[in-house]
Amino acid sequence: MSKADSNEDFLLGGQAVLEGVLMRSPNYSAVAVRRSDGAIVMRRTHQPNPSSAHKILSWPLVRGVVMLGHTLAIGIGALNFSAAVLTEEEAEAKGERKDAGKGKTESSKLSMALTLTVAFLFAFVLIVFLPLWLTDLLKMVLPALQHPVLYNAVDGLFRVAIFLAYILLISLMPDIRRVFEYHGAEHMSVYASEELDAGQRVTVEEASRHSPYHPRCGTSFLLLVMIVAIVLFSLTPTEGPFWLKLLIRTPLIPLIAGVSYEILKLTAKLRGKWIFSALSAPGMWLQRLTARHPDHSQLEVAVIALNEVIDLERRFEGQPLPPDFEQVVPTGET
Repeated sequence: MSKADSNEDFLLGGQAVLEGVLMRSPNYSAVAVRRSDGAIVMRRTHQPNPSSAHKILSWPLVRGVVMLGHTLAIGIGALNFSAAVLTEEEAEAKGERKDAGKGKTESSKLSMALTLTVAFLFAFVLIVFLPLWLTDLLKMVLPALQHPVLYNAVDGLFRVAIFLAYILLISLMPDIRRVFEYHGAEHMSVYASEELDAGQRVTVEEASRHSPYHPRCGTSFLLLVMIVAIVLFSLTPTEGPFWLKLLIRTPLIPLIAGVSYEILKLTAKLRGKWIFSALSAPGMWLQRLTARHPDHSQLEVAVIALNEVIDLERRFEGQPLPPDFEQVVPTGET
């Protein structure tokens, strides 16, 4: 059995956060954040795939929507944690007292629900509302857009252009550039783990030999969503008032997420073949904007988080963590 095959059911992935990295295994997540004094703090959580709880949630197309929501919830929680760690550090520097490092950093359920709602609304405006609105405006000036093919082509071009412009704009922010470097560190450490047998720990030296661009990146998934949206939205009417076209397209969003997820899973099985390289190429190009080469200290944070979820899988085998493992701890403590 090849290493790729042995890792098929032990996929690791993650996300960059503020001065740190979130790593996820099939059942656990670990967020490692480096403070300005060099110390690394970590939060470990039992986060099993919700699709394993009910058979219907594991059905094709459905599982993509479930995984997207699950991933967003974990990612936003990790971002909140990293922000709380940095806020606590600033408060300590000012002599103030904060509770972020005492296990009280998680947002309330209401706050998390609000954050997720805002995230979905923002994505809706960028991916659905704004491109359609701009295309409708342009249609008033260019009668050729009455043709459904041209209309949907322009709508798709607006969608991709808005997405790329957003990435380019945020990449100008120094804090976001740091996040992109941690993004590269996450990719490099995951690449290193994929060359080892499932469950083996990774070293910083091994990770440093790999590329910061990975075909299973969330950036590639977002680009895939853009492409699938162009195809599916082309099946909807282009005539009628703006609000009606928007109303027809909105229910297609879960289907777009589901189809994109299935395509991503299919391309993962084709790894090593020319068709995989062709399908993953656009996403890999886009990562030149969202993933950058990290320094040694950033790569160390990613490796620590990755090794933590590997150890949790080996030690607890998918079972819930003991209460003390759910607390925020400095790295090296258990």
